[in-house]
Amino acid sequence: LPQHRTRMTKTKGAWPFVVPGLTYEETFAAEDQMKKAKSKSWEKFSDPTVAGNCAPPDINEYGKVPSSVGSCGHAPTYPVATFVMQYFRRPKIVNQLLNSLKTISLPIEIIVNDDSRSEIAEFTKHSKGPVHYDWYLALLNDVHEIRGYNRLALMGSAELIVLIQDDDSAPKGDGWLTQALRLFNSYPPLGLLGGYRGRIDNGRQQIAEQKQNNGEKYGAHPERDMAKRTKHLRLKDVRAGVPFMWMYKVNLAPLVIRRSLFAEVGGFNANFSCAGQPGIGLDFELSIRMWKLGRYVALYD
Repeated sequence: LPQHRTRMTKTKGAWPFVVPGLTYEETFAAEDQMKKAKSKSWEKFSDPTVAGNCAPPDINEYGKVPSSVGSCGHAPTYPVATFVMQYFRRPKIVNQLLNSLKTISLPIEIIVNDDSRSEIAEFTKHSKGPVHYDWYLALLNDVHEIRGYNRLALMGSAELIVLIQDDDSAPKGDGWLTQALRLFNSYPPLGLLGGYRGRIDNGRQQIAEQKQNNGEKYGAHPERDMAKRTKHLRLKDVRAGVPFMWMYKVNLAPLVIRRSLFAEVGGFNANFSCAGQPGIGLDFELSIRMWKLGRYVALYD
């Protein structure tokens, strides 16, 4: 509902949440309600009917602070994004990875599938971290990535789901997450956003050993690509201020997607592997499926 997106935030005045069904018309309506709230001509709206974080946590339908704030001493908090991590026995990087997530100052939620049921002490230590994020640890017993992501993404409280892996730490600070929020709110048809690498399948040349099209490959750290196929992104989105291009398919990880859309399309295709086995190609298949369903897929850096 457009009336629910009317709160100024620390992200330079932009609404920080990604909300299902956001359109340009709704954005204008939200700005209008912002002006009315400032001039004390707030219009009452009905109770929220859309699941997710659509209602401001510190204002009721009359534009006033709800009584629960006084009773609890503070307003309820809702995460801007839910991070879902698939983990399997990487003790050397676990502290580095989790510490990198603590540099995000926006309220977030972290859900980890400790698929190897190892490093419990390390996860427990980090669960006592900053107060602005919620922490959940799941022990799904070696179901591997497809089933781990599919189950845990639906547990998320935020509409924006960030799928991350256990072999790479996050950039420091809020910048990359704020940019993803702006991209999703700027492009309502955007279905899947990659933050690592992606491909455009143009031409007929094939990579024999990988059995895939040898089209243009873009993304992070071209200098680390031993095959010398990766290029830097050639275009830039002026609103988010980052390199950005539409892609035919994008790689894990991170992958950013709306929770409602992930649920609607059924998540990753479980036919790509048996439980407990790698799901190679799960990210490309979901990308192609997004295009077939009329959604867009993009890569940013």
